Amino acid sequence: MSEPLVSVIVAIYNQASYAMETLESVCSQSYSRQQIIVVDDGSTDDSAELVSRHFGSRVQLITQRNGGPSAAINTALRQARGDFIAMMGGDDVCEPERITQQLEILTNSGHDLVFAKPRLIDSDGAELPDHEVPVLYIDQAPGPEMYRRLFLYGNFLCGPTAMLRASVVTELGDFHAGLVGLQDFDYWLRACGRGMSIGVTDDRLVRYRRHGGNLSGTRSVSALASETGYVLKRSLEDALPRVVRTAFPHVLPPRVDLDAPLSQYEKSLLLLAHPLREVQAVGLEYAFDLAQTGGARDQGAGPDLSMFHFLMNVTRRITS
Repeated sequence: MSEPLVSVIVAIYNQASYAMETLESVCSQSYSRQQIIVVDDGSTDDSAELVSRHFGSRVQLITQRNGGPSAAINTALRQARGDFIAMMGGDDVCEPERITQQLEILTNSGHDLVFAKPRLIDSDGAELPDHEVPVLYIDQAPGPEMYRRLFLYGNFLCGPTAMLRASVVTELGDFHAGLVGLQDFDYWLRACGRGMSIGVTDDRLVRYRRHGGNLSGTRSVSALASETGYVLKRSLEDALPRVVRTAFPHVLPPRVDLDAPLSQYEKSLLLLAHPLREVQAVGLEYAFDLAQTGGARDQGAGPDLSMFHFLMNVTRRITS
């Protein structure tokens, strides 16, 4: 039996100073059956020229007008032929065994996506302590707890370490092109919400570069909070009801049929339980819609719930 093909996606934008090291680390993997797709997303430096000159036919280089990170990833996904797909940042570095180890995990486990805890480096390649980005090093167990923690606490999965089955892309489709700061988080949350299994290994398989040009550092806290509300609302519309109800038994009223569609009342409760006010505000919108269309009582809230008192309580929660 032949070895499976792994498509490695590398999106670059004005990263000429790092892309050579990044691609050399991919080309030097111990696992050789790779399709390496490089998408230059409208760089204004000589990134594409350098890639073409140094790597030639070893990589599949695609150049396009600047459309943002999701557009670059989506372009690459449409060209991917592999049974497995590995993500890579244009300024990060793979350890030689990355593909071999992650492929072994995906082949021998029930996981659909796997991530690794990264080794942090600075702009010069010097190692940084884990506490620079502590959220990436919290132990995470797969299953309902994964969805709950993603929903409540945001992204703790390092995108440049991701490797997934091609079937994940077949089911989920493209990354959301309108998101700039949370496009990765949206994708991982949707995968988890669809019941896909996500694993995180302690092996430091990728050196994740932190510097002033990182996209994540260019987005304000308020902008990311705004995107969070949208992403979570989108997740509740897309996720399997059973996954959501199993993740939040302490928030949602008990249901005999776990697979029944989530009611607007249930979605409101989940959004109001979120620690971010911007997300709570989205839950409040659901609550006001309920008041206009007949109230929460008909959606499983219980016979004693007055819509007036429901709205008063949630409004007090938002404004306190």
